[in-house]
Amino acid sequence: MRRFVQAMGMTPSEYQQRLRISRTRELLEFSRKSVDNIALSIGYEDVGGFRLVFRKIVGLTPSEYRRRFSRLGTRATALGTEPAQIR
Repeated sequence: MRRFVQAMGMTPSEYQQRLRISRTRELLEFSRKSVDNIALSIGYEDVGGFRLVFRKIVGLTPSEYRRRFSRLGTRATALGTEPAQIR
């Protein structure tokens, strides 16, 4: 474990948390899954704990992050609908 900390600058559990948060950021930007479903899908059983970890690492709540960085279109995200298909 000492070598891991020396190489990565963090403990294995901190590294795992950061990996999970990185995946969460992707899902918040590119999907419409609920925050609760995202938390469960990346391995957090305690959604409240997940929200605290996310805010500690990112500096925003998951919902705030989605509002700022979603790449699905502001109107569609706000309405919770899929954007229209262009043919």
